[in-house]
Amino acid sequence: KQLLVAADVKVIGWKSVMKDFKMTYEGPIGGAPGNTVDFALPQNWKDQTVFELGAAYLFTPDFTGRIGVNIANNPIPDADMNYLFPAIIENSYTLGAGYAFSKASSIDFSLAYAPEVKQTAGNGLTTTHSQMNEQIMFSYRF
Repeated sequence: KQLLVAADVKVIGWKSVMKDFKMTYEGPIGGAPGNTVDFALPQNWKDQTVFELGAAYLFTPDFTGRIGVNIANNPIPDADMNYLFPAIIENSYTLGAGYAFSKASSIDFSLAYAPEVKQTAGNGLTTTHSQMNEQIMFSYRF
């Protein structure tokens, strides 16, 4: 039986890339061809620190169990929170398992859950966001 534990800390530099979300529309507007409209939505995201911890345990030579946690701060300030970019999830939790049929084939299952968070923007709109992701993967190595 073997235990693997992994940890990571990272800082994501959102501040430099999510100051403004810029869009350009080129095309007919109101029947007049050749128009260009530029949009800029202020984002003003902060940098984000993420702490990750995970473990895998080999219960038998064929069966592995996995568990993990991801803890982070919300990079989006209330004043500029935009429901088009509801990236306000802070924490997530994962479970997984894998079974090896042989050295060449295996099946893996995973579940990731991020509990609901709520944030109210400067304009008074409130956004809630949660996530649940499941995955099944079959692998064949040759």
